[in-house]
Amino acid sequence: MASVETSISEIQGAFVELSQVVSSLRNREIIEEKDALDFLGLVVDFQRKLEYYKESISIFSGRAYFERAQHRFQTVIYYFSTEATIHEPQENVRHDQYQVYVSGDYFDYLEGIAHETKDLLERARHGSMSAVHRSLWLIDDLLHQEVQTGLIELYGDLRLLASLAIFPIEEKLKIKGQLVDSGFKQVVEFLEIAEENYGLTPPHLKDTLSNCRNALEATITILLDHFDLKPTQKFSIDAGALQGSGFLDRETKDVVLSMWSYLSMKGSHSYSVVDKKSISDVDFGLDQTYRVIAQLMTKYQSHSKSKA
Repeated sequence: MASVETSISEIQGAFVELSQVVSSLRNREIIEEKDALDFLGLVVDFQRKLEYYKESISIFSGRAYFERAQHRFQTVIYYFSTEATIHEPQENVRHDQYQVYVSGDYFDYLEGIAHETKDLLERARHGSMSAVHRSLWLIDDLLHQEVQTGLIELYGDLRLLASLAIFPIEEKLKIKGQLVDSGFKQVVEFLEIAEENYGLTPPHLKDTLSNCRNALEATITILLDHFDLKPTQKFSIDAGALQGSGFLDRETKDVVLSMWSYLSMKGSHSYSVVDKKSISDVDFGLDQTYRVIAQLMTKYQSHSKSKA
């Protein structure tokens, strides 16, 4: 999981590269099999990137506009993955064997970009350059019409989600009070250490994220103790134990694991780079740590009241 701006930047960068390669190929008379294979690799990578980031925004699950953003993702993914016909270009002259004669005209059929690129590869292998260039034209048109429009709408919704996700200071104080009152004092200590590191000059950004992870781990460990469950010191297993006890639903457990993975990758691994250029990632990590812990505390307090 990455911050919203990082996600948008990576998606847009991959889209621009894909568009530039299509434009370059369209300007060439001969497209070799290797060229088509390389292009297929870019298409598959872009689709996988979209699928990854679609899942990564699960941290916003339950918030306003989350479902709309998910739908935006799925719409763009559809333009890559579908086997259904999207466009049916027609001509009155047949140029190659890949055109189908219907009622006086010759048709070709554009499916999703991934499938059309596989067709392009087959056409390149058979040396049918008229069919190859028709596939490239169809893909180029789809990228700059439906896909580009879909991405603009998606970016708007992602930024809207992020802007609505800012955790107010008064809410931070409130959740800290709830944590102390409920026996989660160690969690508060880690959160405050994280904020102290963030406020240093210069800020200790990796230490901020590492202590956010410590706060999340401490929350899970204390919850296990409250439910008489033995911690294994393996976060995914411990979170799974809370799901098995009935305290966590699967969706919340997935959000918790996603957040922990983000904090681990960004803050704890020696090879991760966190500097002023990625301060928005740290803002995101600190903010979402509070949100996840707040969600866990809401569930804990509701459970405690039901047992009273």
